[in-house]
This record gives sequence, structure tokens and C-alpha cells, in this order.
Amino acid sequence: LRKGTKILSADGVTIEVTKVEKQKTNKLVELEIDRAMPLTTTPHHRIMVPSESEATTVMAVDLSPGSLVMCSDCMPKKVIRKTEYLVEEQDVLAITFHPDKAVA
Repeated sequence: LRKGTKILSADGVTIEVTKVEKQKTNKLVELEIDRAMPLTTTPHHRIMVPSESEATTVMAVDLSPGSLVMCSDCMPKKVIRKTEYLVEEQDVLAITFHPDKAVA
């Protein structure tokens, strides 16, 4: 992805990439999710969770076993395990969208 790229948000709205910024981290969170592939991300990556209204997000670090998360099949699934760990410093990309909506 690069600035100006247009993609669909999780709710089908066209959104545009407004910034792609390289950052460094040495902290990762791995989420084992029921009936889904494990997800490894930064602690402050926003994860979609079920809500009665529009998409709601929480930081990966704030999830715990038993939390429900939304997966790309639009079905809520349970977090089975969360592992936080330190790694050698590595580059990650922080991508900003407009409007700021959840992506799958």
C-alpha cells in the first residue's frame, strides 16, 4: 500500500491511504483465535470487536482469552490465547486511512 491507494473498509466503504510510516518495535502480541489463523501484531494495533452499532476497535494488548474479535468472514471468534513477547527491534508499517475505518 502507498499514499493515495483506495481500498474497501470492513463495511464496504471506499477509503484512501493517507500516510504510510515506518516505525520500529521490539514488542509483539500473538493472538490465537478459535477457527482462524494466529495473528501476530504490535501491541497497539487496533482489532475489530463485535458491537451493536458500527465497528468498534480495541488495542491488541487489551484483549484477553475469551474476548471476541471479528475476522475476515465477518463472524465473531474467541481469542483462545494471547502471548506478549520481546523480539529484536524490527520495522513495522503504520498505515493511516481516510475516513478512519476498520479494514479486514
